[in-house]
Order: sequence, then C-alpha cells, then structure tokens
Amino acid sequence: MESYIKISRLDHIIKQIFIIPGIFIALIYTSYDNINFLIIFLGFISAILTASSNYVINEYLDRNFDKHHPLKNSRALVKKNLTFKNLISYYFILIFLSLLISWKINIYFFITNIIFIISGIIYNVEPFRFKDKVYLDVLIESLNNPIRLFLGWFMIIDSISILPPISFLLFYWFSGAFLMSSKRLSEIIFFKKFSKIRNLIKYRPSYKHYNEN
Repeated sequence: MESYIKISRLDHIIKQIFIIPGIFIALIYTSYDNINFLIIFLGFISAILTASSNYVINEYLDRNFDKHHPLKNSRALVKKNLTFKNLISYYFILIFLSLLISWKINIYFFITNIIFIISGIIYNVEPFRFKDKVYLDVLIESLNNPIRLFLGWFMIIDSISILPPISFLLFYWFSGAFLMSSKRLSEIIFFKKFSKIRNLIKYRPSYKHYNEN
C-alpha cells in the first residue's frame, strides 16, 4: 500500500494551485455571488485523483528510464516490481472515482476532467508519448495549465455561454511552457554536474535534440 501511495505522488498536490485563478476569474464574471464551497472542495478532490492516475501510468511507463536518473532511480516502481494487473486496476479506480465526482459537479467540469485524463495518456503512452518528442514534450505537458484553469472555471460557472479570455488562456499555457523549459534546462545542468549526458539521453530521449541554448 505504501508503494501505491508513493506512485500517486500526493506530494505534488501543490500543482493544483493552478486551478485557483480559474475560480477567481469565474467569480469576477459572476460578481462574486456564485460560491459553492462543497463544489470547490469536490472539484479539487476530483482533480487530485486524476493527477494521481496520470502519475501512476507515468511511474509505470518510466520505470526503465528513471533508473538512469540520480534522484528518480529511488522511485517505488524502479525499486519494486508491482504487477501490471494491480497497477492498471489502481489506475482505473482513481479514474472512476474522479469521473464519478466530476459528474456530480456539472457536465462541463466532467468533460474538462476527461480532457485532463487524455492529456496524461498522450503525454505518457505509446504510440503518442509526447514526453519523448522534442518541443511537444514542453507544449503538451504545459497544456495542463489551461486545463486546470478550466477546471476552476467550471467549479463556479455551469455554462459555456461565457468562457475565459483567449489571451489569458494563452498566457497560462505559455507560462507553463516557460516553467517546463526551465525544468529541461535545469536537468541538463544537473546531469552535467552530477552524472553524465549519455545518462540524460537514456533517461529522456528528447534530450538528444536539446542543449542549454
């Protein structure tokens, strides 16, 4: 059970903070008179469950890559051989619970949550696995930023008659891309200092096409 909790990466819950601006922008559009704290609480639980399901497939599919990373080689699935059957069952339990909660919120939150799930699949799973494709790795992963913004938005507004400004969505997306690019740069610097560049490419094939510039 400890291993399943670890691969859920509950220590990454802080990333759901990107939902909050979506809530605030929606409240501005509704004059701050449409707050249902139970819906907001359930929305965050649903988002956390979906994010954890994405981390589960990430940890399983990356286990042979993570062993080349000086820090990630201590992750649960690198050290322990959990069965695929149990892992996939755990993944679908998380998905089921998340979708069940999101259905209770509203249809638009539910659809956005499905897109959140699909984003995790195309980022991690073959034949897509965009995390191994140069530039797309940054752009697809950072797409989770506007998805989270929409999750926050639909916690407040149960309609598509009004939507967040496209300019803000692009800003949110590209801000995430900047952070992802910074992460890529930091990993190159880290491997140069504490490991070897050839291990960096074994860890993430897209680094064959990246350099510090």
